[in-house]
Amino acid sequence: MDKAGGIGQAFDGHLVGHVVVVGFHAQLGSQIEFSYPSLRGSPELRTPGLSDSQDVAGDPVGRRATYASQPRGDWGQLPEEWSFLPHLALPDGAHESEDDTVYFCLPRNIHCVACFRQTNAREAMTIDAGGGSEEDERIASRGSVQKSVVLMCKRPIYGILGERLGGVVRAYFDQGDFARTDVLAELFHSVNKSLSKPYWNNFSVLVHGLDLRTLVVTLKGDLLRVLKLILLEKRVVLVSQPVRAACNAVACLASVFPAAFDRMSPNEEALDSNIEDQAIGLPLEILSERDNIIFQPYAHLPLINNLLLESSKGCVLGTSRNCGVFLKTGMSSNAHANLPTCDAIVDVQTGQTTIPEEVGRLCALTREESLFMEDLAYAAGGAGQGNESPGTIEYVSSDDNLRERLRDYLRRLLRSTACINGVLQNSGPTGTDSGSTTTTATKLTPGSNVDWSPVEAYNTRFVKMWALTTMNGCQWASKCEPVLKKAQPPPSPAVLRSSRQFKNNFGLTSVWSWWTEEPRNTASGTSQSAVERMSAASARAVEGVSDLIHKLESELKSIETVIREKGGSTDHPVQGRNSGQLRVVRTNS
Repeated sequence: MDKAGGIGQAFDGHLVGHVVVVGFHAQLGSQIEFSYPSLRGSPELRTPGLSDSQDVAGDPVGRRATYASQPRGDWGQLPEEWSFLPHLALPDGAHESEDDTVYFCLPRNIHCVACFRQTNAREAMTIDAGGGSEEDERIASRGSVQKSVVLMCKRPIYGILGERLGGVVRAYFDQGDFARTDVLAELFHSVNKSLSKPYWNNFSVLVHGLDLRTLVVTLKGDLLRVLKLILLEKRVVLVSQPVRAACNAVACLASVFPAAFDRMSPNEEALDSNIEDQAIGLPLEILSERDNIIFQPYAHLPLINNLLLESSKGCVLGTSRNCGVFLKTGMSSNAHANLPTCDAIVDVQTGQTTIPEEVGRLCALTREESLFMEDLAYAAGGAGQGNESPGTIEYVSSDDNLRERLRDYLRRLLRSTACINGVLQNSGPTGTDSGSTTTTATKLTPGSNVDWSPVEAYNTRFVKMWALTTMNGCQWASKCEPVLKKAQPPPSPAVLRSSRQFKNNFGLTSVWSWWTEEPRNTASGTSQSAVERMSAASARAVEGVSDLIHKLESELKSIETVIREKGGSTDHPVQGRNSGQLRVVRTNS
C-alpha cells in the first residue's frame, strides 16, 4: 500500500518499477502517453500490487483530455525530479534511424533502458498509446510515428533489459494499434518474474550484453587515457550516432571499476566486492550520485548544459555526435564563456579523441602502459589466425577477460601508489581528515620532495594529481591498508605467453616486436609506419628461427641419448653466446 500523500514505496524484490511509453508530438515534442503501473508523482519506484493487472488487462486506459497538462495525465503524475525523462527517452537524432536503444539515469538511483522505433503513420490504427484518435494527425511528425518504451528499474542491468525490451517493442509496433498496451503489462510482469531477486543478484547479470571488446578494439590506448581522466574527475563526453554505442561505452567504462555498479544501487546487496579489493581501498568513490564524478550513459543538450555549466563535478557522459560537435566549440581558446566545456570528447565509433594539450599531459601513457594496451587490443581483436583452439580465443577475447585485465591494472596502480611515503596519510583534498577539521601533519602536495619512483610506470604527474588533489583519490588513501603496500608495474604485454596456461597453446605472433617499436600515436589515430611494420615482421622472423632452433636442440638431445645407450661418440649441441647461434662440438665417450 502507498504511503499517504501518494508517496510510493520502493518495490521490494522486483527489478522493474514502471513501463512508460513516450511519443513524439509534432507540436509539443516528447510527451508521456502511458505508464504501467501509473506514476505516483514521487521519485520512488512503487511496489507492484495485485490490482496492477486491472490497469491494462482488458480495457485501454482513457486518453488524456489535453496535451498541455503533461506533468499529469491518466498515466499518473511525473515527479519534478524526473522531468527530463520524456526527452532522454527519445534521443537526439533518433528520427534519422529506424530504431535505437539508450540507457540513462534519473535522480534517486533510478536506471532506465529505452527502446525507440518509428513507423509510417498510415500503418497505425491508433497512434496515441493513451487511446486518443481524433488528434492523431497532430501527433504524427513528418508522416511517421516515433515512440520509445522505457523500463525504469533499481539496478543498472542495461544489457539484458535492452535485449528483452527490443523484442517487445517490435511486437508493440507490429500490431499497428498503439492503444493496445497489454503487451507492455505482460512485459512488466514477465521481467519481474524471470529476473527475480535470486537471479539478478549476480554480477554477471549486470554486465551481460555490454560490449567492452569493441570499445577496446576501437579506442586502444585512448581507453586507458579515458579511465585516467575519470580518476582525475575530469569531464569526459563519449559520442556516437546512433547514441546506442555511446551509452554502451559509458556503461562499459563504469564496469571496469570494481563495485561501481553496486555504488549506483546503494540500498541493494553488493554483488561485486571482495575482501582483497577492500584491503586496497576499493571500491573507489566515483560514479554514484553522492560522488564527485557523475555517471550518465545518455544526456541530451539541456542536461549537458546543467551538468557542465551549473555543476563543478566531473562526469562521464554519452551523447549524440551532433552534441559533440557543439561541445567542441567550447573547448577552443576563444570560446564564449557561457558555452559548456569538457576535458575530452571521444567518438566511440571512429576512435577519434579530442583532448586539450594540458589535460593530455596528465593522462599520457607511459611506454609500459602503451604496451599493455597494445597487447589488450590485440587480444580483443581475436588474437591471430593460427592453430589456437576456438575456446581459448573466445576466452582471451571475451569481455570478462578484458575487464579483469583492466582491473588488474587498476589494482597494481593502487598498490604502487600506496608505496609513496605520506600518501596514505592524506585523507582529504585539503589535507584534512574526513572525520575532523584538523590538518594532518604529513600533508603532501604534488611538489613535495618524496620518492615517486614506484609509480613512474603509470605517469608520475597523473598519480600525483589523482592521489593528492582529487576527492576520490584522497578518500581512497583513507581506506587503503598500509600493510598491503607493494609496488607493481602495469601488467606486462604477454597475452600470448600467458595463454600457454590453457589446454591448447596459441599459434600466434609474439609481442616481442612491441618492445622495439615506438608507441603508436593513438590521439591522432595515425597508423604504423613502414619502418614499424618492417620491425614487427623482422621480430616475427626472429621468433620463427628461435622456435626452429629449440626444436633442433630437442631432437639432437634425443639422438644423443640413444647414442649414449649404445655407446660411442656424441655430438653435443652447445648454445652460442648470441641468440640463434648453434654450434656442434664433437667429443668421444
